[in-house]
Amino acid sequence: MTKGFTLLAIGQKEYGYWARNMAASIKANSDVQIQLIHDGKATKHLHFDEPFGNQYLFDTITDIPADLYTDNGHFSPGKAKIHLYDLMAFDHSIYLDVDGCCIGDVSGLFDICTKPIVSHVWGYGTLQDKTFGDLMYWADAEPLWQHFHIPADARLPFLNTSFISVRKGNEAEMIYRTAQQCLDNPMPLAAMRELWGKGNQPDELYFNTAMALLNYEPHIEGFDPIYFRPYREYGAAVPLDTIKQQHYFIGLWGGQRFNHQSVERYYDGVMRNVWSQVGQTNVHKTGNLMRKKFVETN
Repeated sequence: MTKGFTLLAIGQKEYGYWARNMAASIKANSDVQIQLIHDGKATKHLHFDEPFGNQYLFDTITDIPADLYTDNGHFSPGKAKIHLYDLMAFDHSIYLDVDGCCIGDVSGLFDICTKPIVSHVWGYGTLQDKTFGDLMYWADAEPLWQHFHIPADARLPFLNTSFISVRKGNEAEMIYRTAQQCLDNPMPLAAMRELWGKGNQPDELYFNTAMALLNYEPHIEGFDPIYFRPYREYGAAVPLDTIKQQHYFIGLWGGQRFNHQSVERYYDGVMRNVWSQVGQTNVHKTGNLMRKKFVETN
């Protein structure tokens, strides 16, 4: 069985820089394969044969067709993520959003993630919940159940799709195909509780719905691969050594005002150390990268 990490860089050039940093942080910690799926635009300033020590940053380069990341001519990264299954190069791929960095050895993740699909899951909800709060804020239960005809007794998982482990096979493919079918009949924006940016369809909503329809639970108990900390969480920073004991990655979700300042500080420090291993300077820091996040510009 082939195994590796899959990164997606589409849209702004900053996403190419995010991907370069993520790949370097993975290679600095583990001897693993990395696939880069890209649109040519985000990566036009990258060198695909760039080395990291005695390795390449990217082992496999894959072009994504424009119809998989556009919807009626509009840029749609959520659609891209929902259509990645056929583009993944490995029998067992771990997809990562590129807006983060690796903070430890990740080679063992393939042995941990034994289900067809495993993701970072905040929790689960049911039709009886009036609202899901911050655990899943794209839509409330009743309009979601009505629109997609979700069974009344189903449980809806709340994914953070910054991490998706995919072991290719019938069950994983069915989840992706169902999510694609749901996106073909999208939730009306007027029926959503929160919008992604200025009104884009979030892939998480459709993965959540597909898994509820298929009665699939993507979590592993106690498994939180990515450390997130929202800006609104007050108090002292959690020491980085403590974070490393419990998580494999640091994630910078959302826009400029979404993350606790300690997370951005840790990211820049980790990447400074990563690039210093090969005698380079970290030239792509959070201050510039965060300003061009999709949620800020779309």
